[in-house]
Amino acid sequence: FDDFLFRYRVMCIGVNKALGEKEQCGQLLKKYDPSTKDWQLGATKAFLRENLETVLEKTRQKELRATVMKIQAVIAGYMARKRYKAKKKAAVKLQAFLRMAKTRMTYKKEKAAAIVLQKHWRGRCARKLRARLAEERHIELERIRQEELRRAEERRLEMERLEREAREAAAREAAEAQEAVQRRAAVRKAAEAEERRLVEEKERKKADDEARLKEDLERAKKIEEVHTHREEEAKRAAEEDAKRKEEERKAAEIAEVQRKEEAREKAEREALKREMDEQRTRDEVEPSMEEAEEGGHGGSVVLQDEGNLEGREGYLGMFRGVLNNLKRRWCVLHEGTFMWFKSKQDSIKSGWLTKMGGGTTTLGRKNWKRRYMTLRMGELAYFASEDDNPSSALGVVDILSATEISLSPSDIAGKENCIQIVTPKRTYLMYGETPEEAQEWVEVLSIVRSKTVDQLKEIMAMARVDARNAQGTIELDEILSCGPDNRTDMEGHPMFVVMTAEQLFKFVAPDNAEMNEWVRLLTPKKRGPKTIAVNDESVTERGYLLKAGGKEGVGIKRRRWFVLRGDVISYYRQK
Repeated sequence: FDDFLFRYRVMCIGVNKALGEKEQCGQLLKKYDPSTKDWQLGATKAFLRENLETVLEKTRQKELRATVMKIQAVIAGYMARKRYKAKKKAAVKLQAFLRMAKTRMTYKKEKAAAIVLQKHWRGRCARKLRARLAEERHIELERIRQEELRRAEERRLEMERLEREAREAAAREAAEAQEAVQRRAAVRKAAEAEERRLVEEKERKKADDEARLKEDLERAKKIEEVHTHREEEAKRAAEEDAKRKEEERKAAEIAEVQRKEEAREKAEREALKREMDEQRTRDEVEPSMEEAEEGGHGGSVVLQDEGNLEGREGYLGMFRGVLNNLKRRWCVLHEGTFMWFKSKQDSIKSGWLTKMGGGTTTLGRKNWKRRYMTLRMGELAYFASEDDNPSSALGVVDILSATEISLSPSDIAGKENCIQIVTPKRTYLMYGETPEEAQEWVEVLSIVRSKTVDQLKEIMAMARVDARNAQGTIELDEILSCGPDNRTDMEGHPMFVVMTAEQLFKFVAPDNAEMNEWVRLLTPKKRGPKTIAVNDESVTERGYLLKAGGKEGVGIKRRRWFVLRGDVISYYRQK
């Protein structure tokens, strides 16, 4: 009876649970056959006819379906509330950021206005001080001039009086002519000495006045410099303190989020790795070097590739960063390498450099500004941001017409890692963050300058899949497993997972067909042994080398296993 009640428990609504199991079975069967013709209760079991059992089973399926739909409705309601709360939280965070940006903009405007007012006030004070000192100097010079005129008048009157007395004495005392001559000579000498004394005193006073005026000007300049220095020190200290506190807070938040994310990814990676170890052990077959080296071939050097590999490209969503944010990336599978870029590659090289201005502004200043550089064909365009739309370019450098591209000494530009591009119109100076970055730019620009238009088109085609411009790469040989994920993003797009020995990558595809195609191409394939026709002689040399692709050897460099037997060299993807 207990098995019977357990199977049809969904239909026991209205049955008295206080009764025994046999009585409960009887009540349940009477609901569907009150006449008791199609059923009978034994000592421990219930016996049913086939038609009554069919009715019970159909009713049970109907009740179970209704119960499942109720459970699904509850779960769907829970998921809808969860998505609503997530959207609400994101909206609140966005509003907080916008209010913060608006407050910061208002603060910057008020700060700039205060600086302008301070500048005008200091200029006014300085002008008043200068006018006062100039007025004092003018008054002093006027006083000196009046003093000189008074003394000259006194000297003139004195000389007239002496001459008059001399003439009178000469008329009165003819006999004392010699004495009068001597007296006039003495008077003349005394007058000359007095005049020399007055001239010396005048020069000394003038020098004292000029020294005093110079000291006053220097004292006023020093006072203004001290005030300016104190204001700058106070402002710099406040900014550094605020910046330090903000950096400490952000570092603590990032460290906590990163710790949680690393723990979660490590657990997922270990679980997937344990699942795939057994399958990978069965599927992975090491190529036999002995079989690959059998056969005969002579007379020329033979380079054998591992065969044509399928390629694919397109946009995929990718979880990146410490906060595991979903980013849209341009993904490319080319020659056994899976790469992702920030956007679709349409340039030979791009990146940030700090460029010196040409002095064409209103004030003619040659200041340094950070610019985003994009090299397309033979032109190097620079932009204010990573939006490299040609219509928004701030300027273009014609690399094909450049006469010199080199690293500039630091004593010329005053900057380390500086690049110098000399063109007929102008000399451009820009520097990178590291010596390696600057050297790489110089090498790429020098290669472009020496190429023709057709060669540049070929380089542009190769740059589209150049791993050096990618944000990240995965070799197909490094992939342990690849498969779809049961979860989807918030918009319902399918997800798939790529696992390597070092990391777990999560991608979001636009639809299931796109996801299945990527999974098919990225799933590790069984690799059987390969054979190559070589001379039946002993191996001369073997080992790993870097092989460059492309017609001129300027493509992507890949690590390949090379074998030299006699005059035949062969290379493989792996040992």
